[in-house]
Amino acid sequence: MATVQVAGIPEVLHAIDKQMLTSALEKLGSDRVMRGHVALEHGTRGDWNNCFLAMCFGGYGRLNALLRTPHKEGDEAAVMLGLSNAEVWAVTEAFDHCRAEMQALVEEWLELNHVAAVPA
Repeated sequence: MATVQVAGIPEVLHAIDKQMLTSALEKLGSDRVMRGHVALEHGTRGDWNNCFLAMCFGGYGRLNALLRTPHKEGDEAAVMLGLSNAEVWAVTEAFDHCRAEMQALVEEWLELNHVAAVPA
């Protein structure tokens, strides 16, 4: 990350970690990534109720509610989703600071990896 001056105020520039983000997408799988994709359009930066990982886990507020139960640590989000802490950090940083880049990567990944359900 680099720092630039915007109107005399230092601002940190963020970049996505494509390798770590792609690794997280692989572990989450196409169904969860498809659910998480909704957050890229409608989620709120810094909100564990409707962020990408929350939607991957199972919808608005479920992940946050489980994290607030007694005896849960901050690393529990990674454990519950089957990700490393570095992967959770990469997803969170991309969602909060580089959403357009993340959305492009997620959509490309879904095009290559999502298998549509076959009607019965």
